[in-house]
Amino acid sequence: MRRFLFPVWLVALVSAAGCSSATVVGVPLSNARSAAHGVAPALSFQVLHVFEDGNDGAEPYAALLLNNGALYGTTYAGGDSNDAGTVYRITQGNAYSIIHRFVRQAPPGHRANPDGGLVSDPAGNLYGTTTEGGPMHMGTVYKINPAGQVITLHTFTGSDGDFPYATLLRDTAGNLYGTTKYGGASACTCGTVFKIDSTGRESVLYSFAGGTDGSGPYGGVVRDAQGTLYGTTLTGGSSHCVGEGCGIVFKIDSHGHETVLHRFPNSANDGGHPGDTLLFGPDGNLYGTTDSGGTVDRGTVFKIDKAGHETVLYNFTGGSDGAGPFAGLIQGAAGKFLGTTEFGGGTQCQLGCGTVFELDSLGHETVLYAFTGGADGAYPIAGVIADAAGVLYGTTSQNGDAECRNGVGCGALFKLKP
Repeated sequence: MRRFLFPVWLVALVSAAGCSSATVVGVPLSNARSAAHGVAPALSFQVLHVFEDGNDGAEPYAALLLNNGALYGTTYAGGDSNDAGTVYRITQGNAYSIIHRFVRQAPPGHRANPDGGLVSDPAGNLYGTTTEGGPMHMGTVYKINPAGQVITLHTFTGSDGDFPYATLLRDTAGNLYGTTKYGGASACTCGTVFKIDSTGRESVLYSFAGGTDGSGPYGGVVRDAQGTLYGTTLTGGSSHCVGEGCGIVFKIDSHGHETVLHRFPNSANDGGHPGDTLLFGPDGNLYGTTDSGGTVDRGTVFKIDKAGHETVLYNFTGGSDGAGPFAGLIQGAAGKFLGTTEFGGGTQCQLGCGTVFELDSLGHETVLYAFTGGADGAYPIAGVIADAAGVLYGTTSQNGDAECRNGVGCGALFKLKP
Protein backbone atom coordinates (compact mmCIF):
# COMPACT_ATOMS: atom_id res chain seq x y z
CA MET A 1 0.00 0.00 0.00
CA ARG A 2 1.14 3.53 -0.67
CA ARG A 3 3.24 5.34 1.93
CA PHE A 4 0.63 7.84 3.11
CA LEU A 5 1.90 11.22 4.21
CA PHE A 6 -0.39 12.36 6.97
CA PRO A 7 -0.35 16.11 7.63
CA VAL A 8 0.99 17.21 11.00
CA TRP A 9 -2.46 18.29 12.21
CA LEU A 10 -3.93 14.86 11.44
CA VAL A 11 -1.16 13.02 13.26
CA ALA A 12 -1.71 15.28 16.28
CA LEU A 13 -5.45 14.66 16.32
CA VAL A 14 -5.07 10.91 16.09
CA SER A 15 -2.36 10.89 18.76
CA ALA A 16 -4.48 12.99 21.11
CA ALA A 17 -7.39 10.63 20.69
CA GLY A 18 -5.19 7.61 21.33
CA CYS A 19 -6.57 5.71 18.34
CA SER A 20 -7.37 6.09 14.66
CA SER A 21 -11.10 6.48 15.25
CA ALA A 22 -11.01 10.02 16.58
CA THR A 23 -13.98 12.20 15.65
CA VAL A 24 -13.03 15.67 14.48
CA VAL A 25 -15.46 18.52 14.78
CA GLY A 26 -15.35 21.15 12.07
CA VAL A 27 -13.57 24.33 13.08
CA PRO A 28 -15.70 27.51 12.96
CA LEU A 29 -15.05 29.83 10.04
CA SER A 30 -13.26 32.53 11.97
CA ASN A 31 -10.76 34.37 9.78
CA ALA A 32 -11.43 36.74 6.93
CA ARG A 33 -10.12 34.52 4.16
CA SER A 34 -11.76 31.34 5.38
CA ALA A 35 -15.05 33.09 6.10
CA ALA A 36 -15.41 33.70 2.39
CA HIS A 37 -16.87 30.24 1.92
CA GLY A 38 -20.01 29.03 0.21
CA VAL A 39 -21.75 25.96 -1.12
CA ALA A 40 -22.38 25.60 -4.84
CA PRO A 41 -25.81 25.05 -6.35
CA ALA A 42 -26.58 21.42 -7.12
CA LEU A 43 -24.26 19.91 -9.69
CA SER A 44 -24.59 16.63 -11.53
CA PHE A 45 -22.30 14.06 -9.89
CA GLN A 46 -21.76 10.67 -11.52
CA VAL A 47 -19.51 7.74 -10.64
CA LEU A 48 -18.02 6.43 -13.89
CA HIS A 49 -16.13 3.50 -12.38
CA VAL A 50 -15.68 1.86 -8.99
CA PHE A 51 -12.35 0.12 -8.49
CA GLU A 52 -12.73 -3.42 -7.19
CA ASP A 53 -9.09 -4.41 -6.50
CA GLY A 54 -9.31 -7.13 -9.13
CA ASN A 55 -8.06 -6.91 -12.67
CA ASP A 56 -9.28 -3.31 -12.85
CA GLY A 57 -6.86 -1.97 -10.21
CA ALA A 58 -7.11 -0.18 -6.87
CA GLU A 59 -6.09 3.08 -5.21
CA PRO A 60 -5.87 5.72 -7.96
CA TYR A 61 -3.60 8.45 -6.62
CA ALA A 62 -2.81 10.59 -9.66
CA ALA A 63 -4.78 13.08 -11.72
CA LEU A 64 -6.34 11.85 -14.93
CA LEU A 65 -5.22 12.60 -18.49
CA LEU A 66 -7.81 13.61 -21.09
CA ASN A 67 -6.54 12.67 -24.54
CA ASN A 68 -8.61 12.55 -27.76
CA GLY A 69 -11.85 12.32 -25.80
CA ALA A 70 -10.78 9.40 -23.58
CA LEU A 71 -9.65 9.43 -19.95
CA TYR A 72 -6.38 7.76 -19.01
CA GLY A 73 -5.13 7.04 -15.52
CA THR A 74 -3.07 4.84 -13.24
CA THR A 75 -3.79 2.83 -10.11
CA TYR A 76 -1.07 2.35 -7.55
CA ALA A 77 -2.22 -1.16 -6.66
CA GLY A 78 -4.43 -3.98 -7.89
CA GLY A 79 -4.46 -5.33 -11.40
CA ASP A 80 -3.80 -8.97 -10.52
CA SER A 81 -2.26 -11.03 -7.71
CA ASN A 82 0.95 -9.01 -7.95
CA ASP A 83 -0.93 -5.94 -6.67
CA ALA A 84 1.46 -3.79 -8.70
CA GLY A 85 -0.96 -1.35 -10.32
CA THR A 86 -2.39 -0.59 -13.74
CA VAL A 87 -2.72 1.89 -16.59
CA TYR A 88 -6.35 2.20 -17.71
CA ARG A 89 -8.60 4.01 -20.17
CA ILE A 90 -12.27 5.08 -20.12
CA THR A 91 -13.89 6.05 -23.40
CA GLN A 92 -16.64 8.62 -23.92
CA GLY A 93 -19.13 5.76 -23.75
CA ASN A 94 -17.82 4.82 -20.27
CA ALA A 95 -16.15 1.63 -21.53
CA TYR A 96 -13.38 0.78 -19.05
CA SER A 97 -10.31 -1.15 -20.22
CA ILE A 98 -6.84 -1.95 -18.92
CA ILE A 99 -3.93 -0.89 -21.10
CA HIS A 100 -1.27 -2.48 -18.92
CA ARG A 101 -0.92 -4.41 -15.66
CA PHE A 102 2.37 -3.93 -13.87
CA VAL A 103 4.36 -6.79 -12.32
CA ARG A 104 6.13 -6.56 -8.97
CA GLN A 105 8.03 -9.88 -8.81
CA ALA A 106 9.82 -9.71 -12.10
CA PRO A 107 13.20 -9.84 -13.85
CA PRO A 108 15.33 -6.68 -13.72
CA GLY A 109 13.80 -3.82 -15.65
CA HIS A 110 10.14 -4.51 -14.89
CA ARG A 111 7.99 -1.81 -13.36
CA ALA A 112 5.66 -1.72 -10.36
CA ASN A 113 3.28 0.64 -8.54
CA PRO A 114 2.71 3.87 -10.47
CA ASP A 115 1.97 6.77 -8.14
CA GLY A 116 2.11 9.53 -10.74
CA GLY A 117 -0.16 10.15 -13.70
CA LEU A 118 0.44 10.12 -17.44
CA VAL A 119 1.54 12.56 -20.14
CA SER A 120 1.20 12.05 -23.88
CA ASP A 121 2.89 13.12 -27.08
CA PRO A 122 1.37 13.96 -30.51
CA ALA A 123 2.04 10.40 -31.71
CA GLY A 124 -0.21 8.94 -29.00
CA ASN A 125 2.53 7.57 -26.76
CA LEU A 126 1.98 7.69 -22.99
CA TYR A 127 4.74 8.34 -20.45
CA GLY A 128 4.78 7.71 -16.71
CA THR A 129 6.76 6.59 -13.68
CA THR A 130 6.61 3.75 -11.20
CA THR A 131 7.81 4.08 -7.63
CA GLU A 132 9.29 0.59 -7.65
CA GLY A 133 10.74 -1.78 -10.21
CA GLY A 134 14.11 -1.97 -11.91
CA PRO A 135 17.14 -3.92 -10.69
CA MET A 136 17.39 -1.84 -7.49
CA HIS A 137 13.60 -1.56 -6.97
CA MET A 138 13.95 2.22 -6.96
CA GLY A 139 11.51 3.02 -9.73
CA THR A 140 11.35 3.49 -13.47
CA VAL A 141 10.29 5.81 -16.26
CA TYR A 142 8.23 4.02 -18.90
CA LYS A 143 6.58 4.61 -22.27
CA ILE A 144 3.46 2.92 -23.67
CA ASN A 145 3.07 3.12 -27.44
CA PRO A 146 -0.33 3.16 -29.21
CA ALA A 147 -0.08 -0.63 -29.71
CA GLY A 148 0.07 -1.09 -25.92
CA GLN A 149 3.73 -2.11 -25.80
CA VAL A 150 5.54 -0.95 -22.65
CA ILE A 151 9.14 0.23 -22.93
CA THR A 152 11.34 1.04 -19.94
CA LEU A 153 13.14 4.30 -20.66
CA HIS A 154 15.09 4.46 -17.41
CA THR A 155 15.57 2.51 -14.18
CA PHE A 156 16.75 4.42 -11.10
CA THR A 157 19.70 3.14 -9.09
CA GLY A 158 19.96 5.59 -6.18
CA SER A 159 22.57 8.16 -7.10
CA ASP A 160 20.37 9.27 -10.00
CA GLY A 161 17.20 9.15 -7.93
CA ASP A 162 14.91 6.82 -6.03
CA PHE A 163 11.07 6.61 -5.88
CA PRO A 164 9.65 8.97 -8.54
CA TYR A 165 6.15 9.86 -7.33
CA ALA A 166 5.14 12.75 -9.55
CA THR A 167 3.65 13.04 -13.01
CA LEU A 168 6.24 13.89 -15.65
CA LEU A 169 6.50 17.10 -17.67
CA ARG A 170 7.17 16.81 -21.42
CA ASP A 171 8.48 19.70 -23.51
CA THR A 172 8.03 20.25 -27.26
CA ALA A 173 11.47 18.76 -27.98
CA GLY A 174 10.44 15.46 -26.42
CA ASN A 175 12.42 15.84 -23.19
CA LEU A 176 10.87 14.53 -19.97
CA TYR A 177 11.35 16.21 -16.58
CA GLY A 178 10.50 14.84 -13.17
CA THR A 179 11.46 14.43 -9.53
CA THR A 180 12.36 11.61 -7.18
CA LYS A 181 11.52 11.84 -3.50
CA TYR A 182 14.71 10.05 -2.46
CA GLY A 183 18.13 9.33 -3.90
CA GLY A 184 20.63 11.69 -5.45
CA ALA A 185 24.27 12.56 -4.92
CA SER A 186 23.83 14.07 -1.44
CA ALA A 187 24.55 11.96 1.63
CA CYS A 188 20.99 12.39 2.88
CA THR A 189 19.53 10.98 -0.38
CA CYS A 190 16.93 13.75 -0.21
CA GLY A 191 15.70 13.59 -3.78
CA THR A 192 16.45 14.85 -7.26
CA VAL A 193 15.18 16.76 -10.24
CA PHE A 194 15.95 14.82 -13.43
CA LYS A 195 15.68 15.05 -17.20
CA ILE A 196 15.37 12.29 -19.78
CA ASP A 197 16.11 13.43 -23.33
CA SER A 198 14.45 12.18 -26.50
CA THR A 199 17.08 9.43 -26.84
CA GLY A 200 16.33 8.07 -23.36
CA ARG A 201 19.47 9.43 -21.67
CA GLU A 202 18.88 10.54 -18.06
CA SER A 203 20.70 13.36 -16.31
CA VAL A 204 20.32 14.67 -12.78
CA LEU A 205 19.69 18.40 -12.88
CA TYR A 206 19.80 18.86 -9.10
CA SER A 207 20.30 16.75 -5.97
CA PHE A 208 18.74 18.14 -2.78
CA ALA A 209 20.99 18.33 0.26
CA GLY A 210 18.21 18.26 2.85
CA GLY A 211 18.95 21.59 4.47
CA THR A 212 17.73 25.04 3.50
CA ASP A 213 17.61 23.92 -0.15
CA GLY A 214 14.74 21.52 0.57
CA SER A 215 14.18 17.79 0.77
CA GLY A 216 11.80 15.19 -0.65
CA PRO A 217 10.19 16.64 -3.78
CA TYR A 218 6.84 14.87 -4.07
CA GLY A 219 5.26 16.94 -6.83
CA GLY A 220 6.54 17.44 -10.34
CA VAL A 221 7.96 20.51 -12.03
CA VAL A 222 6.68 23.19 -14.41
CA ARG A 223 8.82 25.04 -16.97
CA ASP A 224 8.80 28.59 -18.30
CA ALA A 225 9.77 29.84 -21.76
CA GLN A 226 13.38 30.33 -20.68
CA GLY A 227 13.72 26.70 -19.62
CA THR A 228 13.67 27.42 -15.88
CA LEU A 229 12.01 24.70 -13.80
CA TYR A 230 9.82 25.42 -10.77
CA GLY A 231 8.69 22.99 -8.10
CA THR A 232 8.22 22.25 -4.42
CA THR A 233 9.68 19.96 -1.80
CA LEU A 234 7.53 18.36 0.84
CA THR A 235 10.08 18.83 3.64
CA GLY A 236 13.33 20.67 4.33
CA GLY A 237 13.89 24.38 4.01
CA SER A 238 13.98 25.59 7.60
CA SER A 239 15.37 24.33 10.89
CA HIS A 240 12.66 26.32 12.67
CA CYS A 241 9.87 24.20 11.23
CA VAL A 242 8.50 21.07 12.81
CA GLY A 243 10.39 17.81 12.21
CA GLU A 244 12.32 17.70 8.94
CA GLY A 245 11.18 21.12 7.77
CA CYS A 246 7.96 22.17 6.08
CA GLY A 247 9.05 22.45 2.47
CA ILE A 248 10.01 25.06 -0.09
CA VAL A 249 9.23 26.49 -3.51
CA PHE A 250 12.32 26.35 -5.74
CA LYS A 251 13.51 27.17 -9.22
CA ILE A 252 16.34 25.53 -11.15
CA ASP A 253 17.90 27.27 -14.14
CA SER A 254 19.25 25.63 -17.27
CA HIS A 255 22.69 25.31 -15.61
CA GLY A 256 21.34 23.34 -12.64
CA HIS A 257 21.56 26.22 -10.15
CA GLU A 258 18.82 26.16 -7.53
CA THR A 259 17.19 29.24 -6.03
CA VAL A 260 14.80 28.93 -3.09
CA LEU A 261 11.87 31.24 -3.72
CA HIS A 262 10.04 30.54 -0.46
CA ARG A 263 10.44 28.47 2.71
CA PHE A 264 7.23 27.41 4.43
CA PRO A 265 7.12 27.85 8.23
CA ASN A 266 3.85 25.94 8.79
CA SER A 267 2.60 28.91 10.80
CA ALA A 268 -0.76 30.60 11.26
CA ASN A 269 0.30 33.11 8.61
CA ASP A 270 1.56 30.59 6.06
CA GLY A 271 1.33 27.00 4.92
CA GLY A 272 3.46 23.89 5.25
CA HIS A 273 4.27 20.75 3.26
CA PRO A 274 3.40 21.52 -0.37
CA GLY A 275 2.73 18.12 -1.92
CA ASP A 276 1.96 18.53 -5.60
CA THR A 277 2.95 20.28 -8.81
CA LEU A 278 2.60 24.05 -9.12
CA LEU A 279 0.35 25.78 -11.66
CA PHE A 280 1.49 28.63 -13.90
CA GLY A 281 -1.29 31.21 -14.00
CA PRO A 282 -1.89 33.42 -17.06
CA ASP A 283 -0.53 36.29 -14.98
CA GLY A 284 2.88 34.58 -14.77
CA ASN A 285 2.53 33.78 -11.08
CA LEU A 286 2.73 30.30 -9.57
CA TYR A 287 -0.18 28.81 -7.63
CA GLY A 288 -0.24 25.81 -5.31
CA THR A 289 -1.52 24.21 -2.13
CA THR A 290 -0.05 23.16 1.20
CA ASP A 291 -1.23 20.10 3.07
CA SER A 292 -0.95 21.81 6.45
CA GLY A 293 -0.33 25.23 7.98
CA GLY A 294 -2.59 28.25 7.79
CA THR A 295 -4.68 29.87 10.49
CA VAL A 296 -5.92 26.57 11.97
CA ASP A 297 -3.33 24.20 10.45
CA ARG A 298 -5.65 22.65 7.86
CA GLY A 299 -3.81 23.76 4.74
CA THR A 300 -3.74 26.69 2.34
CA VAL A 301 -3.92 27.85 -1.26
CA PHE A 302 -1.06 30.20 -2.11
CA LYS A 303 0.31 32.40 -4.88
CA ILE A 304 3.98 33.18 -5.44
CA ASP A 305 5.62 35.36 -8.05
CA LYS A 306 8.93 34.65 -9.74
CA ALA A 307 10.70 36.95 -7.30
CA GLY A 308 9.53 34.80 -4.38
CA HIS A 309 6.80 37.04 -2.95
CA GLU A 310 4.15 34.75 -1.53
CA THR A 311 0.49 35.44 -0.72
CA VAL A 312 -1.89 33.07 1.06
CA LEU A 313 -5.13 33.14 -0.90
CA TYR A 314 -7.19 30.85 1.33
CA ASN A 315 -6.92 29.10 4.70
CA PHE A 316 -8.89 25.88 5.10
CA THR A 317 -10.67 25.35 8.41
CA GLY A 318 -11.27 21.60 8.47
CA GLY A 319 -15.03 22.11 8.48
CA SER A 320 -17.41 22.07 5.54
CA ASP A 321 -14.84 23.88 3.39
CA GLY A 322 -12.35 20.99 3.50
CA ALA A 323 -8.94 20.18 4.94
CA GLY A 324 -5.60 18.89 3.73
CA PRO A 325 -5.40 19.99 0.07
CA PHE A 326 -2.62 17.66 -1.08
CA ALA A 327 -3.30 17.92 -4.82
CA GLY A 328 -2.38 20.77 -7.10
CA LEU A 329 -4.72 23.19 -8.85
CA ILE A 330 -6.12 23.74 -12.32
CA GLN A 331 -7.60 26.97 -13.64
CA GLY A 332 -11.15 26.98 -14.95
CA ALA A 333 -13.54 29.56 -16.31
CA ALA A 334 -13.28 33.21 -15.26
CA GLY A 335 -9.84 32.58 -13.76
CA LYS A 336 -11.19 30.44 -10.93
CA PHE A 337 -9.00 27.75 -9.41
CA LEU A 338 -10.23 24.21 -8.93
CA GLY A 339 -8.86 21.57 -6.61
CA THR A 340 -9.57 18.91 -4.01
CA THR A 341 -9.09 18.47 -0.30
CA GLU A 342 -8.29 15.00 1.01
CA PHE A 343 -10.30 15.53 4.21
CA GLY A 344 -13.08 17.77 5.54
CA GLY A 345 -16.34 18.62 3.85
CA GLY A 346 -18.65 17.02 6.39
CA THR A 347 -18.88 14.76 9.42
CA GLN A 348 -18.61 11.43 7.60
CA CYS A 349 -15.34 9.46 7.49
CA GLN A 350 -14.46 10.78 10.97
CA LEU A 351 -12.23 13.50 9.51
CA GLY A 352 -14.48 14.29 6.57
CA CYS A 353 -14.30 12.44 3.26
CA GLY A 354 -12.89 15.29 1.18
CA THR A 355 -14.16 17.90 -1.25
CA VAL A 356 -13.92 19.35 -4.73
CA PHE A 357 -13.63 23.13 -4.38
CA GLU A 358 -13.48 26.31 -6.43
CA LEU A 359 -11.63 29.48 -5.47
CA ASP A 360 -12.09 32.84 -7.18
CA SER A 361 -9.52 35.62 -7.53
CA LEU A 362 -10.81 37.34 -4.39
CA GLY A 363 -10.24 34.27 -2.20
CA HIS A 364 -13.90 33.22 -2.03
CA GLU A 365 -14.12 29.44 -1.80
CA THR A 366 -17.09 27.36 -2.98
CA VAL A 367 -17.44 23.65 -2.29
CA LEU A 368 -18.59 22.01 -5.52
CA TYR A 369 -18.95 18.56 -3.98
CA ALA A 370 -18.42 16.97 -0.55
CA PHE A 371 -17.81 13.22 -0.58
CA THR A 372 -19.80 10.99 1.75
CA GLY A 373 -17.58 7.92 1.88
CA GLY A 374 -20.19 5.69 0.26
CA ALA A 375 -20.46 4.69 -3.37
CA ASP A 376 -19.17 8.15 -4.34
CA GLY A 377 -15.76 7.46 -2.76
CA ALA A 378 -13.60 9.23 -0.21
CA TYR A 379 -10.24 10.95 0.20
CA PRO A 380 -9.45 12.47 -3.20
CA ILE A 381 -5.65 12.69 -3.09
CA ALA A 382 -5.44 13.61 -6.77
CA GLY A 383 -6.71 16.82 -8.28
CA VAL A 384 -9.35 17.25 -10.96
CA ILE A 385 -9.12 17.90 -14.70
CA ALA A 386 -11.61 19.72 -16.90
CA ASP A 387 -12.77 19.29 -20.48
CA ALA A 388 -13.63 22.08 -22.92
CA ALA A 389 -17.20 22.24 -21.59
CA GLY A 390 -16.05 22.68 -17.98
CA VAL A 391 -16.96 19.14 -16.91
CA LEU A 392 -14.65 17.95 -14.13
CA TYR A 393 -13.18 14.46 -13.77
CA GLY A 394 -11.27 13.01 -10.85
CA THR A 395 -10.69 10.04 -8.58
CA THR A 396 -10.93 9.17 -4.92
CA SER A 397 -8.26 7.01 -3.33
CA GLN A 398 -10.66 4.96 -1.18
CA ASN A 399 -14.28 3.82 -0.73
CA GLY A 400 -16.65 3.35 -3.62
CA ASP A 401 -17.27 -0.28 -2.68
CA ALA A 402 -17.28 -1.05 1.04
CA GLU A 403 -16.47 -4.69 0.35
CA CYS A 404 -13.12 -3.81 -1.21
CA ARG A 405 -9.99 -4.06 0.96
CA ASN A 406 -11.68 -4.88 4.23
CA GLY A 407 -14.19 -2.06 4.10
CA VAL A 408 -11.71 0.68 3.17
CA GLY A 409 -12.74 0.69 -0.47
CA CYS A 410 -10.44 0.87 -3.47
CA GLY A 411 -11.51 4.19 -4.95
CA ALA A 412 -13.86 5.62 -7.55
CA LEU A 413 -13.62 7.66 -10.74
CA PHE A 414 -16.17 10.48 -10.92
CA LYS A 415 -17.58 13.15 -13.17
CA LEU A 416 -18.90 16.49 -11.93
CA LYS A 417 -20.97 18.45 -14.42
CA PRO A 418 -22.17 22.07 -14.04
